[in-house]
Amino acid sequence: MPSVIYKVSHWTLRILVGMNVLHFVLDLYWPRYDRMLSFRGSALNWLVVYAPVVLSLLVPFYAIIELWWMRHLQPERLGTVIDVVCSVAWGLLFWGWMFVAGMRFSI
Repeated sequence: MPSVIYKVSHWTLRILVGMNVLHFVLDLYWPRYDRMLSFRGSALNWLVVYAPVVLSLLVPFYAIIELWWMRHLQPERLGTVIDVVCSVAWGLLFWGWMFVAGMRFSI
């Protein structure tokens, strides 16, 4: 039973990172996606604006908690390392892009 809980934890983090990267890439390279989600008063405005920012902070934090939680489990070590790498890569991608965009479009 505990191995199922560990697998659910790993896959939850990986799905969150994958959804955010997919959202980021679609928003970046497909203008219709941005227009479709940016209607005023739409419930999807939260998804476009706040979800990537919140998750770019929470996903690495969750990966650190998962690393601490599974630190003594030898079979889960590779999965935990993959989760940490995915979450740090997502955080660096998002905040790196925000930094570049801020430098490029600042007045």
